[in-house]
Amino acid sequence: MFACGESMKTDEELVLETILEETGQLAASDTTMDALGLESLDFLELMLRIEDVTGVRIPAAKVQTIERVADIYAALEAERAAVSS
Repeated sequence: MFACGESMKTDEELVLETILEETGQLAASDTTMDALGLESLDFLELMLRIEDVTGVRIPAAKVQTIERVADIYAALEAERAAVSS
């Protein structure tokens, strides 16, 4: 349960906070993974952390297509929609 005045964070907020925590960089939706300077393993660790904080598992095939922060949002939204349908 949330404390008075505290609200649930959106996927976008959780993703941006996680990127900041993991990379020390602020990101926008059009930021590329290359611009964040992530090596392959760093990127996979970031995605696992994002899955942990959002509670949404993104299939490996979809993770491989992610190029921008906006792609992460889209993947999370698609997986939430697939689960609820």
